[in-house]
Amino acid sequence: MYTRTLRRTLFLLLWGGASVTSYAQSDPAPLVSGTVTDAASHTPLPGVTVMAKGTTVGTTTDANGQFSLPAAPGSALVFSFVGYARKELAATAGALTVDLAPDLQELSEVVVTGYSEQNRKTLTSAISSVKGKI
Repeated sequence: MYTRTLRRTLFLLLWGGASVTSYAQSDPAPLVSGTVTDAASHTPLPGVTVMAKGTTVGTTTDANGQFSLPAAPGSALVFSFVGYARKELAATAGALTVDLAPDLQELSEVVVTGYSEQNRKTLTSAISSVKGKI
């Protein structure tokens, strides 16, 4: 009898006494998606950085120039890519099509190294290039 009462008590303590508390969570931001293309040739641009302005939420475009990230409708999205002018657009519910225009002035002032980008005027180390002939 003692064992049976002990089992019931343990069962009630473990299962009946434990209450499940539900916390009200804010709804996650809807996904904003779209495609980033070159303004002149309309070809998809892979590797474009897409950031929600003022946050740390961001992503890059895939091989087809497509992206998706959570952002509140109306929030600003910033698109940036080496050699192209930065563009800022408002997030909308539908799919976005973003055309980035080349920025030739910026491209001539930037040297892309194997691990980073540096302005030409601040570059102090030697840079060499290797060409392969097949």
